[in-house]
Amino acid sequence: MTMRKTLLSLFAALAAFTAAGQPVERIYVSTDKGAYVAGDLVWCSLFCIDAAGTPVLSSASSIAYLELVSSQGTAVTGKIALIGGRGAGVLALPANMPTGNYALVAYTSCNRNEQGQGYLDGARILSVFNTMTTERIPGGVEIIDNQITDTEDALSDPLGGLVLQVNRRAKAGSVLPLFLRCGTDASVSVSVYRTDEIAEPAAPGIDRFLAGLPAPGSVRVTGDRIPDFDGEVIYATINGKDREKALSVPHPIAIISAQGAASDTYTSDFQDGKAVFFTNNIYGDRDLVCELGGMDEGTQCFLHLEQPYLYPTVSGIPPLKLSETYRTALLERHLAMQAFHAGYADTLVQFLPVRENLLLRREDRTVYHLDDYVRFPTVDEVLVELVPELRVRRGKRRTREIQMLYTDKAGALSYFRDNILVLLDGIAVTDHARLLEYDALLFQDIEIYPHPYLFGMNVYNGIVNFSTRKGGSLSLRMNDLTQVIDFKGASYPVALTGKHVPAENDRRQTLFWHPAVTLPAGQEVRLEVRTGAHPGRYRVVMEGLDGRLGAVRSEAEFEVY
Repeated sequence: MTMRKTLLSLFAALAAFTAAGQPVERIYVSTDKGAYVAGDLVWCSLFCIDAAGTPVLSSASSIAYLELVSSQGTAVTGKIALIGGRGAGVLALPANMPTGNYALVAYTSCNRNEQGQGYLDGARILSVFNTMTTERIPGGVEIIDNQITDTEDALSDPLGGLVLQVNRRAKAGSVLPLFLRCGTDASVSVSVYRTDEIAEPAAPGIDRFLAGLPAPGSVRVTGDRIPDFDGEVIYATINGKDREKALSVPHPIAIISAQGAASDTYTSDFQDGKAVFFTNNIYGDRDLVCELGGMDEGTQCFLHLEQPYLYPTVSGIPPLKLSETYRTALLERHLAMQAFHAGYADTLVQFLPVRENLLLRREDRTVYHLDDYVRFPTVDEVLVELVPELRVRRGKRRTREIQMLYTDKAGALSYFRDNILVLLDGIAVTDHARLLEYDALLFQDIEIYPHPYLFGMNVYNGIVNFSTRKGGSLSLRMNDLTQVIDFKGASYPVALTGKHVPAENDRRQTLFWHPAVTLPAGQEVRLEVRTGAHPGRYRVVMEGLDGRLGAVRSEAEFEVY
């Protein structure tokens, strides 16, 4: 049933893509503020619109690609998962970023099918100040009169009936309530951040973004790149000295596995030296194990993953204006950035839901928690003594392999003799002999899924995942056709709540950030913001879309004393 549902889901998505026409997606990115220091985190909220017909939140793409671009090229890349056109994540600014203005561009795989680069128009401009070096973007910084200190921006007029109520003054270290209300259903990002002498670049606003959407039928779509329906589609090529030998193998297979969850394993056959992996989105920076199966060990070839980024050229980025009057504010921001990373970065965030992976369901598995049993040092002993669903026999190649017990439609018991997917901490092990040599005392759980499953275009008769105590799968002996690479997955969707911040040394610049607050029509929603330890002025910015895809926005300011 699982295999059939997966196939139907894939074919239905591709059929809908062809029948309904290709989407014309445009992404608006809301950030917690507009000016940062190198080493900061940029908190992002995404609104992905399909403008092919009547504009709607897009259901086509499940991941967006972000790049921070200067006149010198791309400085930062990132991926943010999308669910029903909404997404949230974080971009980490490297500590060595040169001072200057950067364009934050966001796009999807569908945009590669368009002629031209209209989807890069109207990119958000962010200012980055490097407080540790004097390096600047060449020609990208303008020194302004030191006497210019009036950098306060006027509050924008409310849009779409969005009402924000907040006290004008709050005591340092107290809890400040925010009251939000909208006449229609709405989804908004909410940011509360400190304002100072540093001028922020002008932001276009979500209303201007909507006004600039292309008219239906005005965008020429001619490409055939597959949208990232369920998650990022990863493209790869087979390279190496024995490439031609590898391509002549009767049933070649390429496997990528992210250490951790058993469901983060993906397979592909490869034709003309190319492989395509349909993922469900891999979150976080992970070790990705790539392996080529179905060929003799010693074959010298490897899997090369293609970069998904466009590395575009963006023109018209205005120079950053730098003044001596910024010195004190920049020092305070630098100290705040250091305190955040060193002291309480992990205590302030709330993880938000991610897209559920329906392939491996908890109720379909049998789990052996080995601490509940007598411990055995070898894998053979563990399987013989504790796990009746598994056995070890010699397979067709006369090598030892793990086989799985199953019940057929007549109720008779027998063993799958081949095509069992064996995983160690979610990493595929095609040569079972390597796993049988592993130290069984490191195992924590054995998860068995005794059903047929579809991974990519390959069907497995069953799955068994051996999980270790400390994620020790990378100590497994690898063969010549296996490589481990660093993989940058989708950012985990998070909110910055600040509920557990320590009172001492609380230098936070962004007090509160939530990328997706849901406002039911006419109902008041209460949020709580814990103020910092230092006096100053703070701004609240809310923006998003209502149920009719209209822009909503509201701003306010308050003082901490």
